[in-house]
Amino acid sequence: MRNINDSAFHTSHSALQQYRQVSVTKTKMNIQTIIMKVRPPRIATLLFLAFLGIHVFVKDQTLGDAWRAAGVLIFAGGFALMMWAWSLFRKCETPTKPTDQPKAFVAAGPYRFTRNPMYAGVTLMLAGLSLVMGSVVMLGAPLLFWVIINQFFVPFEENRMTETFGAAYQDYKKSVRRWI
Repeated sequence: MRNINDSAFHTSHSALQQYRQVSVTKTKMNIQTIIMKVRPPRIATLLFLAFLGIHVFVKDQTLGDAWRAAGVLIFAGGFALMMWAWSLFRKCETPTKPTDQPKAFVAAGPYRFTRNPMYAGVTLMLAGLSLVMGSVVMLGAPLLFWVIINQFFVPFEENRMTETFGAAYQDYKKSVRRWI
């Protein structure tokens, strides 16, 4: 025997689930809208400063000199990778701001190995700085930077590239990894 209240419960429960789903989607969109207004170099700088503050406050484990030397090399490699990719964008006269409409499809240089060499370069720079500082805690900065970029910027940019360049970009995505 069916109870009228059971039906009302399922209807209201279903409505509550739909409300929660819409609410989560709107929240994610609001967070994405806010994050996308801040350019990635500023995000990297803010994260570096935040984790530097934590490092100073916590006085975490100090890494040895070998790690510091490795940090210099990792930072330099990241900087070179980022600048190489940036110079190709400049040469092709396409904007580096993630929210601007791309004017060219760059698939040369470091873009043959990774679809995101600028972001990979900045992530390596943050990791290198963390090691130079001898800080385990500061390694949170490159990790969080990568998460933010991978969750918000890259999907937005990949959708825009697909809309702009169609099948050519889809083929590129199949042959070149998002990250290294």
